[in-house]
Amino acid sequence: RIRTANKVWQIRETAFSETYIRKSNIARNALRFSPAGLYHLSTEAWAGTGLARVQDFFKAGRQYRETILDYFYDKKAFSSRQWFASDKGAVRWDDAPRFFYQPPSVFEDASNRALRDLLLLFILNPMLLMMTFAVFSRQEV
Repeated sequence: RIRTANKVWQIRETAFSETYIRKSNIARNALRFSPAGLYHLSTEAWAGTGLARVQDFFKAGRQYRETILDYFYDKKAFSSRQWFASDKGAVRWDDAPRFFYQPPSVFEDASNRALRDLLLLFILNPMLLMMTFAVFSRQEV
């Protein structure tokens, strides 16, 4: 079942990345043409939310799954009834690996994701202000 689940994930991973991730990246790039979209993207990067952070979390979850499976194989849990039935005694869970997810720091994440959007925002806002001023200065009141 574990090998089957790994094969299923390999097949679904490509379909997942080609459909959902690609569409999300296209939408994120389209947001960069709007100041409101740039605010949204930079705030998302500073807050540590969004698709990239979710992907980081799922990657940590998959690594933990592999760690747990290795732990079970080392303990020979799949060949012993003790791990699956309560009549064979209690199982010691003290040495089982724990899940730990450490998100990137705010400054590391901001330098990678937010600075690009903030730079675009600082360039786009004065340009839009100048264009708006030029249009309205030519209008008669």
